[in-house]
Order: sequence, then structure tokens, then C-alpha cells
Amino acid sequence: MARERYLIGISQEELAPPPPKPRLTLWQRLQIFWDNNKIAVIIGAVMLFGAAMIAAQMLNREKYDYTLVVATKSMLHSYVLEDIQDTLADYGEDLDGDGEVKIRIIHTFSDSVAESQRLDGILFSGDEVFFAFDRETYRRRVTKDFFRELDAGGPGLSADKTYWDWAGDPLCLMSPTEVPENLYFGIRAGNGSEETMQCKKLLENYINK
Repeated sequence: MARERYLIGISQEELAPPPPKPRLTLWQRLQIFWDNNKIAVIIGAVMLFGAAMIAAQMLNREKYDYTLVVATKSMLHSYVLEDIQDTLADYGEDLDGDGEVKIRIIHTFSDSVAESQRLDGILFSGDEVFFAFDRETYRRRVTKDFFRELDAGGPGLSADKTYWDWAGDPLCLMSPTEVPENLYFGIRAGNGSEETMQCKKLLENYINK
């Protein structure tokens, strides 16, 4: 009786259980997922694509045995940089065993604000150890104890044996374009890494030729 009293005014249709929900197709479920998560999916796809591009670049990036930073006031012609690469390569070693001695040159020039800032970053990071500065850049950007002492002798070596000047050397004279009269090659001090010693040996081999 109590139950019937509570059900007064309620029809049988209202008491009937709700009909079962229709089963969604795979396409409908995917569409609902996309509507609710499209932003997250797009961000994830962009990040995945970026990671894939970086990985591909690292795998395809050419490997080098040595890296030389050439910092000058004005931009040097590519022929000059190629001459430096080819000439120094004859005095280096095939460190990665690929059958070639490869030297990467990072060229910065202070006539460009962006390139000047790039040199600031290189000097601050301390990652690179092999440098060549023209006279003006050397005087403005390099401290007295920047280079380590070289175990070498001969024309062009500074009095304290910390850098070698290419003035009068065939490497300077053979260039078909205008080049700095002075270009000081040296190895950064304060870093006793294997790379430092390898670059030091290459430079000493060339000076002592």
C-alpha cells in the first residue's frame, strides 16, 4: 500500500527502464574523441614532427674531425675558408675513421651585429677550442691569457708562443681575394680535453712543417 501511495500519478511509461543507448560505430567514437581532444592531438603531432626532424638532422649531419672558429672584422670569401680547410686538413688526423680529415669552419664577422653576437655566444660557452682571429678582433675580444702555449717554433709564432700569425705564410699569400694581413691561430687555454689536444697537435704540425 505504501508503494502504491507513492506511485499515484506516475504512468507505467515513466516507470519503465530507459531504453539502451545505441552502440556507436568506430567512426562515431573517433569523431567524439577528436571533438574533445583536437587541441591536444594537434600539439602532440607538432611536437612529434619537430622531434623527428631534429633526429633526422642529427643522423644526416656531416661529421667533422676538427672545428675551427674564424672571427674577423669583415666577412671572408668562401674560397679563403676552403683554402684554410684544405691546407690544415693535410696536417690533421682522421679521428672518426671515415677515411677523410674534415675540418668544419665557423665563420663570424663583427661587421654584422648578429654575427658579432654569435661570437659572444661561442666565447661564452667554451665549447669550441680552435680559433683564428684577425688583429682587430683579437685586440677587442680576446684576453691576454685566452690561448694556451704551443709546442712549436718558427716564423709567425708569437713571443709567448700562444698563437701563430699567418702573415707571410703561403696559406695567406695564395689567397686570390683580399684577406686580413694578420690572422692569429691558437688553442683556447683552460680546457685539457681530448679535442683540445687534437686541435693543438694539428696546429703545431702545421707550424712545424
